[in-house]
Amino acid sequence: MSKLIKFKEWLTIEETAKYLSNKWSEPVTEADVLKLGLDKHLKLSVNFVNSVPAKKGKIVSYLEAKRSHKVSLFSKKDVDDFFHSVSFEFDLEKETDGSIQLAVNAMSNYLVIPPDEILHGLEQGSIDGISIGNGLILELDSSIINIEGVCDLPMIGSELLDVSWRYHLDALGVETNGIKLDGTFVSDNDNIMYQIQDFFGDYHNYKAARDRQFNKLRKLQLSKSTNRRKAKLIELRQEKFKELDAQWNKWNRIDRYYPAGGLSDDSILVVRTSAIAEFLSTLDIETEPEQQNNIKPIIKPNNIDDTFKAIYHHIQKLEDEFKRTPEFTELFYILIHADLSYWGVNIEKSDKKRIQQRYNRYYPTASIADQQ
Repeated sequence: MSKLIKFKEWLTIEETAKYLSNKWSEPVTEADVLKLGLDKHLKLSVNFVNSVPAKKGKIVSYLEAKRSHKVSLFSKKDVDDFFHSVSFEFDLEKETDGSIQLAVNAMSNYLVIPPDEILHGLEQGSIDGISIGNGLILELDSSIINIEGVCDLPMIGSELLDVSWRYHLDALGVETNGIKLDGTFVSDNDNIMYQIQDFFGDYHNYKAARDRQFNKLRKLQLSKSTNRRKAKLIELRQEKFKELDAQWNKWNRIDRYYPAGGLSDDSILVVRTSAIAEFLSTLDIETEPEQQNNIKPIIKPNNIDDTFKAIYHHIQKLEDEFKRTPEFTELFYILIHADLSYWGVNIEKSDKKRIQQRYNRYYPTASIADQQ
């Protein structure tokens, strides 16, 4: 896996768990990977194996957002409607006693926007978009497109609930329930966001009515009759077919769609390999090849005394920290400032020549610079 990952753009949740297990030499479960995603340490994605309908949207600031109508600051209903237009989930009457100023302050805290900017927005009009937090608004196109392949999960809508449901089921054996009225969202590498759509069946029977009219028209056109009544009837049925066809197309392209309550059943949760690399780079673990070890072997004396024990202890500490053999100058500096009472030893500046001789015996291959 460590070699193949270089050729893969994404891994499944199971593959990601195995990769991290091998990387850290400790068990990592699929639930662990999902929890990392829920806690926003690791960016999760979804692979739409089959295309899904969606509305494309752009992210704008609160002040840049389009607005539908102006709001009277003296109308409690207008202000209440405005708050609901940005999915501000609180009961205006209950939480603020109907006070517009308190409502503005509450909304200011919710959107992290100064109250005077909230008031400016109220005067400008209700927002035509979805609040996605941090003072940002998602403005959606009205047209429906189809998307497929790998998209990232922003974890702001029902996609968060889907991941949470799977995590709790895998980790605790518990099925969670919840709902996000704004729908399910995904984003791509260009920071474009999409709202996933679901669709109603043709319960109006628009298509059936259209097809019936088409069959009547076609049958009439193919008939051998040539009277004046046939021509008039064809004209009338063509107009009726055009009307029913427009009705069906409008329903089929726009009206039948609504925000999906979750990711499609045939989609697969995945993690981009670039997201794994970014995640590992933020940790305090060593993800690159270990530093080359430049430690020289020490030659221990035949008679090990307390002075050697004290010196050797500090040599080992320096080796562990710097992964190399300490030079004499840095070792001696440490020794004259260290507390060596544990070994009953005291080394002072005047002992430099004596300690130098010992160092040369311990490291007979030391450089001339070390020995000076």
